[in-house]
Amino acid sequence: MQVGIYELGGNAVILEPGGTSWTLEHRDGVVMDGDKTEHLAEFVRVLERYVSAIGVRTFAELKDWETERTDPILNAFKKYASVPVINLESAMHHPCQSMADMMTIRETLGPTKKKVLLTWAWHPKPLPMAVPNSFALATAQFGHDLRIAHPAGYELDEELIAEIEQQAALNGGSVEFTNDVINAFDGIEVVYAKSWGGKQFYGDTDKDIEHRAGLAKRLDR
Repeated sequence: MQVGIYELGGNAVILEPGGTSWTLEHRDGVVMDGDKTEHLAEFVRVLERYVSAIGVRTFAELKDWETERTDPILNAFKKYASVPVINLESAMHHPCQSMADMMTIRETLGPTKKKVLLTWAWHPKPLPMAVPNSFALATAQFGHDLRIAHPAGYELDEELIAEIEQQAALNGGSVEFTNDVINAFDGIEVVYAKSWGGKQFYGDTDKDIEHRAGLAKRLDR
């Protein structure tokens, strides 16, 4: 993103809370007696006087599903900013990457509808859902036929799935789901393999690691 801004004639200002800027608190009404030294309400209103847009990159902590599914940090920036806020990755979404993915499919295989598989891939530890969430949504928005494959227990967010199905219907595509990861590749033109953590294991990383260790043995067969 930084290089792209420079190549288009812009000037990127890079700030890392806790490194090149103060640590930031995004919650309203909390007593700031911990490790947070500045509140977003003040930080954003000063920062936006220097820039034309604010790109925010934050990550899921995999601790509290009901909180993280609302993207609280990204939405706090949106609440206080009067300039555009660009999601460079949040707890739930990675739209710039999914846009690049759609461009890659089009540039490589052409603009017509494709049969696309988003498949859960084994990884030794749980990872955020941002990438698969945005890839699935973008695939539906572009009207491709999407198949989502994952072991039971690794379903994506219910509200997001409803939006994906709606976008697929609006744009002439389709979406289907399967727990048969091994045979999900039949008839597929594009494969997107990505691991993600199960929302049922949020706050219990050890349990997720234990569960996926058993999946690795079954997938090896």
